[in-house]
Amino acid sequence: MLSSFFKKKINISLPNFRNMIFLNLCFITLQKNNKEVFKDGFEISSADGCFSYSIWSRMRGKAYTSRHDIETTVNLYAKNSIPVFYIFDNESITKEDLYDNFSNLMLKAAHKKGNGVYAASEILCDYIREKYPAYKVIKTASEADFKKKNILIYPKYNNLPVLEEVKHKDSAYITLNPLCAPECRFYNEHFKYIELEQLNYYSVSDIYLCPLKRDFNFYDLKEHSNFISEEKMLHYINKGFCNFRIDFPYIEKSIDINYCTYDAIEGCVYYLIKPEYRQEIRQLIIRKFAGKKKNE
Repeated sequence: MLSSFFKKKINISLPNFRNMIFLNLCFITLQKNNKEVFKDGFEISSADGCFSYSIWSRMRGKAYTSRHDIETTVNLYAKNSIPVFYIFDNESITKEDLYDNFSNLMLKAAHKKGNGVYAASEILCDYIREKYPAYKVIKTASEADFKKKNILIYPKYNNLPVLEEVKHKDSAYITLNPLCAPECRFYNEHFKYIELEQLNYYSVSDIYLCPLKRDFNFYDLKEHSNFISEEKMLHYINKGFCNFRIDFPYIEKSIDINYCTYDAIEGCVYYLIKPEYRQEIRQLIIRKFAGKKKNE
């Protein structure tokens, strides 16, 4: 169990800033009004994700997001003093892809100090630093980048000894609750397939059936070797890490959004809330969702 005596701030980024916006706002409001239920020292410092359909991202969607929706979402987080971080995790983009109109529209909408970008492609990092200098750029890192500052660590390195070799731990970002585990025989091929299909504007079909996951249930994900438990998170905090981002899948085609949201609630409650308040907060947020659905 995580101790309650941290003197330094532990920064947590919430998942899927657009598709999970109602859930995120529940926790942001909870932090403002009921700070005592949060683990001591833990603070929601940002929300990350991407709007569909950006070719710089692996995230899929049924349709493009409108300019109005982009601006409304970004402004809503700004109103609550929460920065947004775009996830551009497509490593396969080329220089030609840098001029994608929609992706640049996204960047223009949130281009102000405090907001940031997680980018897997080196050429994209350089492009954003030059064209959109207000963003904090976090490079998705392989082992070769572990000596650099401002890196996002691939979940496949979670719980491995190599993770403790990161030099600048205070500027490294660790992903909690990863979707897939490196034991999956399709781990690299599946991501590469999605990246190329995204760039070619194809509909991604389910040609890879991951043998490690069943229904993206939070408690199933806890069985993955790269799942970071509370105890392991405490270990990393004591080693000097202080930036974490909660991940959770949003899959429109194969999983009902309600089902996925309830598991996302479990993940956020597990990582953010003190154990003695979890049941109360879980029920509070589920009731809010039930009320929201009733009013729709």
